[in-house]
Amino acid sequence: MTSSASTRSRSATGRPAPRSRRSRPELRSLLTTAIDDLPGDYKTAFLLHDVEGLSNPEIAETLHISLPAVKSRVHRSRLFLRQRLADYMRAA
Repeated sequence: MTSSASTRSRSATGRPAPRSRRSRPELRSLLTTAIDDLPGDYKTAFLLHDVEGLSNPEIAETLHISLPAVKSRVHRSRLFLRQRLADYMRAA
């Protein structure tokens, strides 16, 4: 008896293959729009941390804000993006 997970096609990495190649451009567009929709302070912190790779202390120094403020902004931006992507995945 095989599970449904084992009957799905797998990529070269052994992970389940993406549902559809057509959805990648759509997902990329959604993510770009969701990042653009972030409030300015959250967007800046997110981009500096998760795209540019700056550490929290580096961001705090660059933006002249406290370390807890950086952590909060990065966390809240991720929550916002996670919700937007979850809404998309439920609809797909």
